[in-house]
Amino acid sequence: RGHTDSVATLTLNDRILASGGDDGNVYFWCLDQSSFPVQHIPRRSPCSAVKFDLDKSDVLYSAHGNRIYTWDLRYLCEPLSEWKVNEDEVNYIDVLKGESRLAAADDSGAVQIFDTSSGEVVRTLKKHDNICSVAKFRPMRSWQLISGGLDCRVIVSDWKGTGRSVIIFELDEIINSDLFEDPQPVPTHSNEFANRASSESQASTSEYAEVEFDEFVETDEEADDPDEGELATTHPLSSGHVDSLSVRSRGGDSASGDPHVSEFERGHSDTNISELLNWQLSEQPDSSDIAPTSIAAQDAWISGLPINPPMVHSLACSASGDFVAAGLEKSTIELFSGDGKRLSHRESLYGHRRAVSALHFIGDSHLVSGGNDYRLFVWTLGVDVDGRELLHDAKVNAI
Repeated sequence: RGHTDSVATLTLNDRILASGGDDGNVYFWCLDQSSFPVQHIPRRSPCSAVKFDLDKSDVLYSAHGNRIYTWDLRYLCEPLSEWKVNEDEVNYIDVLKGESRLAAADDSGAVQIFDTSSGEVVRTLKKHDNICSVAKFRPMRSWQLISGGLDCRVIVSDWKGTGRSVIIFELDEIINSDLFEDPQPVPTHSNEFANRASSESQASTSEYAEVEFDEFVETDEEADDPDEGELATTHPLSSGHVDSLSVRSRGGDSASGDPHVSEFERGHSDTNISELLNWQLSEQPDSSDIAPTSIAAQDAWISGLPINPPMVHSLACSASGDFVAAGLEKSTIELFSGDGKRLSHRESLYGHRRAVSALHFIGDSHLVSGGNDYRLFVWTLGVDVDGRELLHDAKVNAI
């Protein structure tokens, strides 16, 4: 009720939600009173990204065009600083906890990483051949940065300088392998069933990932890694058959114990999610008679899913860093996993019917997705991936 145009981005600290919109405004909302914003910053050009500092909850970064501003919530009349480090429009920003580092992905395909205390650029990564739409530091592995772009790639970079492994996932090849290997008979689904979420996802092989090597000096974080030598000499994902995704319970990496998870998220346990899903299902007529339908990858286009390039629009990492999800223009969600520094492609999730524009992990057990199809899903991750649709009536730009 504050923005006059699309809300493009959201960020949350322990007590306040910040939203940035195409109207150039950035508003701040209290979690217990969401009817009207409690604060706002002076209006500027359209805001493409906002992010709270993970070490200083009163500090917010916002991106407008190719400029990034720093704001103090206690004094919003003018920014603390203004940086122009990107050549082109910034699409996404992420902050690394404990190290005063900010990553900014832009339309030139580059990711600029700079020191938030001085504004000095410490590394420029230009791995993408097209627009870089999103870049995130991988939790619990501070030397890794994961980026996705309109060149249909997900890239894992060692931004701190070893460069001994840059893993490139060619999504068009992964998708094609799903579509044309081991074809199965076409299932007959009613239109009603075809529009429901997928309760199963097919595991895909990871043979289409590439490993590149750069000439950088080894960092301290990598020096003691027992997998370092193996990664440099063998294909990190050449494990042959890939089993179904299995989510493990990790004490130190759980949502309740991880320092990256806000108090707001800690309060939303799996029980709360189950209650929400049950309420949503009870609101839908004859929900007991409509089960989520599985759509095989080979038959996706027959079911009405768009045949678009697998350009990456969104990325999300679980709090433990063990799981990474990529939302594609093609309407699928590609799920990656790895308990070390390596990642493997595990699953393709089907449910959306247009581009997947927003993703957010809740712990390691649930993934929330939103898309241009006005749909919002909660995915329960496990041996059998289950997706449930929540009632929603507008295009989702951010979660």
